[in-house]
Amino acid sequence: MNITLKSFSVFLILSLTGCSASRVATDQAKSMDFTKYHTYAWMPEDKDRKLKNEFIESKLKETVESRLNSMGYTKTGSSMADLLLGYSVKINDNEDIYSLEKSSADFIDRDYISSYSIWNFTPIETQKRAVKMKEGTLILRAYDGKTKNLVWRGSRTGEVYKNTTTLEKSARITGAANNIMDSFPADTGR
Repeated sequence: MNITLKSFSVFLILSLTGCSASRVATDQAKSMDFTKYHTYAWMPEDKDRKLKNEFIESKLKETVESRLNSMGYTKTGSSMADLLLGYSVKINDNEDIYSLEKSSADFIDRDYISSYSIWNFTPIETQKRAVKMKEGTLILRAYDGKTKNLVWRGSRTGEVYKNTTTLEKSARITGAANNIMDSFPADTGR
């Protein structure tokens, strides 16, 4: 009985956490040589794409700058920068659907059949549940300072939780930025 209940609990937890799993994606210009880039600056952003909270925005920029500095890049004025950085945040309504199967074993006294394997029962009912949530995407971009062409983009998408404090939001967005920056190309010879 315990094994079955534990297996069901693990399945349910994995099903529910699958709904809120975050995804990181990156893309860069083919055959781009990042060794020619040494400096960076933030470009002005469209007000509709910016974070509405200056504290969280400053933490996001601090995180990205810290990671770039650790890779050997130097922050400079935007007119002299090799790389121009930008970001945007999007929040969308999303609906995730998951299935839960009940087997014939769910309707039988398990103490009576404790020696019988649960895996021998066949599914007789499938329940589908829809979970509505808000999904946020943080997108970081790097442009060539001279040509203004996009050379790299990274994004992370995850669930946006209700009733979070500014500090919790800041921690989530800086965590997302760190995850994205893990894939930022760096010249290891710096």
